[in-house]
Parts: sequence; structure tokens; C-alpha cells
Amino acid sequence: MNADLEPVAELARLSPAERARCEAIERVIRTVDAVQAPEPEPRAERVRRELKRQLGIDVSRRQAYRYLASFRLGGVAALADARKTGKNRATKTDPRVIELIESELKDQLEISTGTRSRTIARVKWEASRQGVPVPSTRTMYRLVEQLDRHRGSFGAATTRRSKAVRPDRTFRSSQPSRPGELVEIDSTPLDLFVQLPDGTVGRPELTYAIDVATGTIGATLLHGRAAKSVDIGAVLLTRMLTRIVDQPWWGDAVSFAKAVFAPTSEPLGRVLEEAAARVPLIVPETVTVDRGKVFVGSTFTAACERLEISQIRANPRQGTDKPHVEGGFKRIRDGFVQYFAGYTGGHTQNRGDEPRTEAVWSLGEVRLLLDLWIILEWQTTPQSGLRLPGMPQRALSPNQMYTALSAAAPHVPVSLSRDDYIALLPLAWRTIQPYGLNFGGLVYDAEALHPMRGRQSGLSGEARGRWEIRYDPYNLRQVWVRDIANSRWITASWALAARTDHPFSREVLRAAQRAVTEPGPATTIDILEQINRIQAQRVTPQIGASPKKNRVTEGDRPAPVVELRALDSEGSAGTERAAGTKARAALPNARLRLLD
Repeated sequence: MNADLEPVAELARLSPAERARCEAIERVIRTVDAVQAPEPEPRAERVRRELKRQLGIDVSRRQAYRYLASFRLGGVAALADARKTGKNRATKTDPRVIELIESELKDQLEISTGTRSRTIARVKWEASRQGVPVPSTRTMYRLVEQLDRHRGSFGAATTRRSKAVRPDRTFRSSQPSRPGELVEIDSTPLDLFVQLPDGTVGRPELTYAIDVATGTIGATLLHGRAAKSVDIGAVLLTRMLTRIVDQPWWGDAVSFAKAVFAPTSEPLGRVLEEAAARVPLIVPETVTVDRGKVFVGSTFTAACERLEISQIRANPRQGTDKPHVEGGFKRIRDGFVQYFAGYTGGHTQNRGDEPRTEAVWSLGEVRLLLDLWIILEWQTTPQSGLRLPGMPQRALSPNQMYTALSAAAPHVPVSLSRDDYIALLPLAWRTIQPYGLNFGGLVYDAEALHPMRGRQSGLSGEARGRWEIRYDPYNLRQVWVRDIANSRWITASWALAARTDHPFSREVLRAAQRAVTEPGPATTIDILEQINRIQAQRVTPQIGASPKKNRVTEGDRPAPVVELRALDSEGSAGTERAAGTKARAALPNARLRLLD
């Protein structure tokens, strides 16, 4: 059976009113053909007369002939008005006008956003110069609208440039079949102003890794400056390979949650421990990164090689090469960041009056809250992109997706232990003083360091007798000292870490923020310069006389009398001339002695 069903499909595409009109004309034609005319009369004339009598449609005989021909060739669907179906509407616009519009729209990419009227005016000017006829203004607007489809030439400049670099090909989504098969990593400034460790207010930078197969966020880094490749290579990948409860920051996160969260029906610590235990451990096989300096450096490459991880570098300015991590930034902003005071709105058009002045959260607090939000919210919330072929209408959470894929492709993820995690952190060398050790301007100490105070480690080379220190660049509360004799890592805590949990600690922090952001009036007096001036004017050693006998003239009464004695390190023996020379030579050193 080779029946042509295209006319039936065309009839279904018509609007209900146009379809009813075609069916009514069909009934008129069939009625005319079924009734024998009493006198010979052209068929088209009878159809024209019946259309006017039954439907009130007044058409010419020529149009009636068209109806009959169309009905004979295409059936009832061919009776539709071509103006309603869009058929046989060949444009009469000069092709050179189309080329001019295309060229003008292409030039819109790098310039500031304008209106359609500007584009049409420029096209008309160029067409007039080339002698090309242009259609009416209304037709020009319609042509610009048709040719600008999906370009965004008259919208936001950022959106226009983003669409311009979109690859001109069919999109092909990656379909990894097991956890860790493909991981995407990227960095971007967070849309939030926070209090940085140096006392300033700024926007931190977020770097995180997401598993494409399960949607699991393997690790995050939130830092107040541009990330270094040593931090990314040594910390981000290390966190991915270590279970959350085994990472040193987990204890601080639980303590912080107990201090600021409202009491729950169940013990808060147990709830967090159970939620963290359900987060899967993702062992990456391949990572996709962009061509930023952070990821193309030798340190990050060496870290991937050490951990046996392959790299895929995205094409320049091609966000579609890593869409999952790019889309995750928006989800983090909408689901987490926008609830903080100091939120920037995600765009200058959405920004508040002074979001910088609204910053009340410190960088460490936001970092801990982000980690807890990922564990409690991100990993347990169904996502539209996580579906299985057997039940495509059911969205799964990252934890559920991991469980489903692990059942089909079982594997045993090998987690790093606490000691392995610490051993992969960045390295530094320090001495152990009686008060502890100084690292980054902060003092760290622990009871277990007492036998090591004031002693050398015995290590040569770069160590030069100093002790091995491992530190997390994103956790200032503690460092780890290697105890060579007992083959262990000693946790040295920051001297002021305990004060962060004291009563009113948050109020003290807010007061300090106000003190930093609103300093007192700056003085215009340089005290050191004043000391130097006083010494130069008042210390005039007299030959052969004691400084105590120096007299002050009446004109110098308003100024204070300063009596300083220039010390002679070689003794007071010698002639009066030698004493005077030595005193004058010692004068420049008087200011230095005072400063010391």
C-alpha cells in the first residue's frame, strides 16, 4: 500500500478556522458534482454561484477554476489560502540587501548595543551608495528580525558575544556510563562580597569539580585571591580522593554548625555525619579544564600525572565544551549565594545600591557553609539532567544516580587516608620556637611540639635543619608538623582559633569590620620627621662644655627644650676640637638610636 498521506498531514497543520473553510469549499464542490445541471453550464460558474449562496464567498470564475484545479491535484488541503500556509511566498527583495543586513548584523558583535533603526539606517546608506534598491521600512524591520534570529544583536553585549562563539554544528552531549569517567573543573568569581582574612571586603573565587555522570560535586575551593596552580593541583584533586569525614576541615565544619545552627529534633552532629557518609567518593579518570593559567601550568599537570588522571583542554572561549560545570555556577548562585547579605545580583543590572557595605560574612564562614550546603542540599536534590533510560520521567539526585550507576558498573573507589591527605598538601619548612611556629604571620602551637622546641630536625638540603610543615592554603586554623621520630603528623592549631567559638565572637568580628572599613581621621603629623627636626635644631654640642650647661635663647622659649647628649663610643679623651668633631659625627646616629 503506497497511499500518499501528505495531504492529510497538511490539513492537520492548518488552523481550525482555515480547516473549516477548506472543508466547506470541498462540500460545495462535491455538491455541484453530485447534482446534474438542467442546462449546460460551466462547472466553475456553478461552483462560484454555490460558494456565494451557501458560504457567502464571492470569487471570480478564474478563482473558481483555481479551486477546482487545486482540489483535483492536492485534495481538500490544497484549498487553503497560500497566505495562511506560507507557501509560494518567494521574496522579492534584492539579494544584495540581504547581504548588507547580514554584514551589518555581524559588525554588531564588537560594538555597543544599538537599536534596529540604527541597523536599518546604516543598511540604507550603504545600499544608496552602491545603488541597490531597498524595500519599505516595514519590510526592512521584518528582514532584520528574521536574519537576527538566535543572534541577540540587540540584546545584552555579553549574551551576543557568547552566542557568537557557539560552534556551528549539531550539539553532541557526553554520555559517561560510570562515576568518575569524566569530571569538569572550572573557576569563577563568586557573586558575593565577604570579609577577607586581610580585613578587606572583596569577592572570593570559587573553583570546583563536578562529575558528569552523577552530578556529584567532588571538591570545592573558595579563596580570596586568584588561585595558584600549586593550590589547585595539591588541594582540589586531593580533596576529591579523600572522604569528607577524613578531611581535617570536617571537625571545624561540625563545630561551626553546632554553634550557629538552630537545634534539631535529632543530634546535629549525627545528622551531618550520616549526610556526609552518603556523599559518594569520585575517583576521576579524565578531567576537562579550560586554558587558564591555573590549569595549563606544570604543577597541575604534574599532579594529574601523579594521580593517573587524563586531561582534556577545552577550546578557547567555548563554554559548551564543559557545560555541566558552567551551568553549576548558576545553580550554586540561585540555590545558595543569593541568600547571603552582600549578594551582587549576578549582573550589574541586578545589583543593589551598595552590596559591598552589606558584607557581614567572613570567607571561612562562607566556605564551611558552602561545603555543608553541598552535602545537605545539592547531593540530595533531584536534578532534571540526571535521568535513566528506564524511567525518563523521574529525575534523580546525585546520590541516587551514583547508587544506580554503581550497581551497573561496580567499582571500588580507593580513598586516601588522613595521613595521605596531609602528605599531598603544599610543603614549607619552619623552626619550632618556644612559643610555637610562625607561618604566614600567624602563630601555631601544640602540646606535642614541646620536645621539638629549639631543636633541629636533622634534615639536610633545603630543610637546613628545619621541620617539615604541611598546610592547607584554604584553612588557616591549623598546620601539620611531621614528627620524624614517631612517624606521625602533629596538628598545630592557630593560637587564636579557640577564640572564634567564644561568646560574642561574631559581634567582635562585626565591630572589627566596622573599625577597618571606617578608620579614624588620618593625622598630618609625621612624628619621626618631627624627632629628626628637633634633634637637628636642639642638639648643638658645645666644645669643652657639658650639655647640661647649654642655654636657650629667649626667642626659642615657645619651643620645648630638648637636651640630648651625643655619646662617644671611643671615650672622652682628646682635645676640644676632637671632641667637637666626634660629637658632630655622632649626631646622625642619635635619631637611629632613638628609633631602635
